Amino acid sequence: MLSHLVSRYQNNQARFSKSEVVLSVVLVLVLVLVALPFFTRMLENIERTALQQIVRQLNAAAKMKMAEYVALDKLQRLPEQMRINPVNWLDIRDLGGWDRYKGEVEIVELVDFEQLGEQSWVFDKTTGRLIYKLAYPELLINEDPINNRIQFRVRMDYVDFDVKGKFDTKTDTITGLFVEAVYPYHWVKFDDR
Repeated sequence: MLSHLVSRYQNNQARFSKSEVVLSVVLVLVLVLVALPFFTRMLENIERTALQQIVRQLNAAAKMKMAEYVALDKLQRLPEQMRINPVNWLDIRDLGGWDRYKGEVEIVELVDFEQLGEQSWVFDKTTGRLIYKLAYPELLINEDPINNRIQFRVRMDYVDFDVKGKFDTKTDTITGLFVEAVYPYHWVKFDDR
């Protein structure tokens, strides 16, 4: 059938019968319906992978910052880093310019957040949190009150020797610096949806 269509086209007889048009439309629709779930999963995987990659890079930068403070014997000043933007620890050039990062802002209302584009990052100076706006919130089970974002903060681990529940520079020992989610979340498997 295909060779027949090609020969008709080469002979400048580009008229198709109704059955040929219907068959072509049906074939295209079937291909789209078969491919759509694949492309949807691919886009979802891209978002998940990109987010995880950025968080890993931020955690690697946090470890480097911790090592810097240890090397310079400034470990007791590390708590000052808790509300600092962890993106400043990265070399943005290493991230290809990272055009999804929109900078530091003061988000005072939900309206400000909703104006961000999907898959955008922003650092909220008022809360000291790095915020990511999801393109596919249905991929997550997310405990954040706003389901289409994930918030991250810098957290310091320490051994609480004086058992006061708060870091004390005189008695407690710092053991790590991390970037972590403010509210727990986990990715939904494709089979769970």
